[in-house]
Amino acid sequence: MERTVRAVRRLSLPTEPIPDFHEYINQFIAIRTAQGAAKRTLEDYERHLKKFLSLNGNSMNIQHLEKSSLNFFSQYDERL
Repeated sequence: MERTVRAVRRLSLPTEPIPDFHEYINQFIAIRTAQGAAKRTLEDYERHLKKFLSLNGNSMNIQHLEKSSLNFFSQYDERL
């Protein structure tokens, strides 16, 4: 029993929340802004990434991301 308690104590949940795509998009835009990307480029990044996000549903599951990416790019012309 004591071993189980020690093992459980070693397991811990992350103290910080797991980032989601909104955070990644904001971070990407901030980095590109600092690198001097043009305003229009930044607006385009944000628009396209948010369209992808709406399709993806903010899932961090790799299989879902693969399917969402294929679907998004196969319909890319229609989304512009």
